[in-house]
Amino acid sequence: MRKADEIEIALRLAALQAERNEIFNLARHALISDETSRRLVREIDLAEARHRVES
Repeated sequence: MRKADEIEIALRLAALQAERNEIFNLARHALISDETSRRLVREIDLAEARHRVES
């Protein structure tokens, strides 16, 4: 069961990184404001930290 948990956490971290990259892309193309991108990236950072503590 431990291996499955490790795989799940790795997938969640990869998804968070993909989400972060997309937010940067949206901000770079002025589709969202800098303030919004900072807030969203901060939320992703917090979620990522929680997942890393679990591993």
